[in-house]
Amino acid sequence: MPFFDPIRIGASGAVAADYTVDRSLRFNTTDQTVLTKSLSTSPTNRKKTTLSLWFKKTKISSEGGILRSGSSGSGSSSTGTRLYLNSNDTLKIATQVNNSTVWAIDTNRKLRDPSAWMHFCMSLDTTQSTASDRVKIYINGVQETSFSSSSYPSQDYDDVWAYGNYRIGDYGGDYGYYYGYNGYLAEIITIDGQALDPSSFTETDATTGQLIPKDPSGLTFGTNGFHLKLADNSGTSATTLGKDSSGNSNNFTPSNFSVSAGAGNDSVTDTPTNNFCTYNPLDSNTGINFSQGNLVLNTSGGFDLAKSTFFLSSGKWYWEVTCDDTGNGFIGVSDQDDALNNRGGSNATSCTIAASDGDKRISGSDSSYGSAISDGDVMIFALDMDNGKFWAGKNGTFFNSGDPAAGSNAATSALTNPVSPSVSLYDNEDYTVNFGQVKMDSTSYADANGYGAFKYTVPTGYKAICSANLTDPTILLPNKHFDTLLYTGNGSSQTLSGLNFAPDWVWIKIRSQSYDHAVFDTIRGATKDLETNQTGDEQTRQMLTAFTSDGFSVGNDSQANKSGDTFVAWNWNGGDTDGKTYTVTVVDDSGNKFRFNGFGTSAVTLDLAEGGTYIFNYPSGHPFKFSTTADGTHGGGSEYTTGVTHNSSTQVTIVVAASAPTLYYYCSSHSGMGGQVNTN
Repeated sequence: MPFFDPIRIGASGAVAADYTVDRSLRFNTTDQTVLTKSLSTSPTNRKKTTLSLWFKKTKISSEGGILRSGSSGSGSSSTGTRLYLNSNDTLKIATQVNNSTVWAIDTNRKLRDPSAWMHFCMSLDTTQSTASDRVKIYINGVQETSFSSSSYPSQDYDDVWAYGNYRIGDYGGDYGYYYGYNGYLAEIITIDGQALDPSSFTETDATTGQLIPKDPSGLTFGTNGFHLKLADNSGTSATTLGKDSSGNSNNFTPSNFSVSAGAGNDSVTDTPTNNFCTYNPLDSNTGINFSQGNLVLNTSGGFDLAKSTFFLSSGKWYWEVTCDDTGNGFIGVSDQDDALNNRGGSNATSCTIAASDGDKRISGSDSSYGSAISDGDVMIFALDMDNGKFWAGKNGTFFNSGDPAAGSNAATSALTNPVSPSVSLYDNEDYTVNFGQVKMDSTSYADANGYGAFKYTVPTGYKAICSANLTDPTILLPNKHFDTLLYTGNGSSQTLSGLNFAPDWVWIKIRSQSYDHAVFDTIRGATKDLETNQTGDEQTRQMLTAFTSDGFSVGNDSQANKSGDTFVAWNWNGGDTDGKTYTVTVVDDSGNKFRFNGFGTSAVTLDLAEGGTYIFNYPSGHPFKFSTTADGTHGGGSEYTTGVTHNSSTQVTIVVAASAPTLYYYCSSHSGMGGQVNTN
């Protein structure tokens, strides 16, 4: 499950949470980055221990060690417990003594998302009588139970986890071979003497339903426990970058990390509570080499295109690309239809800039725009998706006298599809991108919200591409509107459940055979299906036999319930009566303005659904009312009262009528405080 909090994209996002993670540490195999610690003291209890950490992997189908603990030795005497990623993108954790495996767990789950922060937790308790309870592992708060192989320690076994030598970032060294980790790590915690579950380190955000970090400072860490925040980047010593915050002073020694400004700066603000954009190896040509957390790209091929992990459909955004070794590449924005193996800008809703001469490419054609890019130049980009505009420049100046803040002289004003920052490299080119997570220069500039560390001043109103800067989506909890059910057929009848809604449309497909797809809906009713890959009429069969409050029932039709075969059902909620309660505050923002639920924008446009019930709790002295005229009675209009109930002097409820007009909210005592209400 990728960590994109739907509020700001981030359970990993700059979520509205009490506890935030300020920095992560970037690991790069070629740099041989590693944190090490030798623990000479005996642990509190070798039968019980817990590991918790957040990770964001950057390599796909690449083996890499995340963490190792144990006594020293090599070859046949190697002893330790290791957590690592297999080359098939699964996760493995194992203990070996003298090169002989004591216990090992290999997951079936494949972790392939380079855009996502994920949480890992291991709870080890060898005192348990049931073997499978002695080692439990969790990914994103869910216990893993599907393994390609598993073996468990004997009861009361003394494990080596919180004992001996730690190596975070590789499991080589004392094992006689080296496999480094590529990616980001944050909030690394070991609890010595207790077997805890993820609830000690994470919690579910009540508004978004996403897993977010939890303050661990109240925990008891035991003798050999530690908490690495990785937040002090004032140096690369054990008392700065490797400092232990548990109170045990189990500080780790960093090796080969840099905190100096520039592309090699490994202390970044990309964290589980603010997820930053990077380039995406899953949406790129295989000929591109990614390094430094997917922020540095190079290729020896011809026109290899890389897109990023964020596609942007609204808002104003800024980023920079340092051209370390440039030539005939193209840099800019590409939409989802831009093919790989090209220069980008092949569609009308894409635009890239040629490094050779600064020309812009739109719909596959080049036209004059800027000037040539040289090695060492820093390209600057501004994207206004609210108006479909895009600007590019270099070394602090936009081409063609472009002014993103004023909205003038853009390279294009025709970006209608969601676009992604992209780079098309050609023959040994090297580019370093910064979306704001890395301090690239001794002087750095942040965006209007304080995020980002850029070389040049960010245009007014533009933001770093990170989850903290994303606006609230309409749907806060997606799994209340869409979800997937997997099941195995029994050949007779069964009821499938587990959805967070009553489905109105269900699409069923057998996974283990090549049978037709079938769709069902509550309008036509159960038993009536249409086959999406056929042209025939509706059929009535014992496939989906009933819709339930949290799923559906299937009958004895083999296309939906054949014994022993596996099936997938995609489920949609057709819509429920909408409603929400708003906490309304008043802020001084060039005069008093209404603000909702602490959101950092004043007088926003509200979207209210017809038939929905909405409650507004507002401060005394600022009566909150509705009108069909902007600014209500201050604008020459009158109060709108259809479906409106004033419950008290500080609360009003509106049930939006069918075909209600566009409304405006306003303060009846003070002018200029309100905004528009769209009734949908």
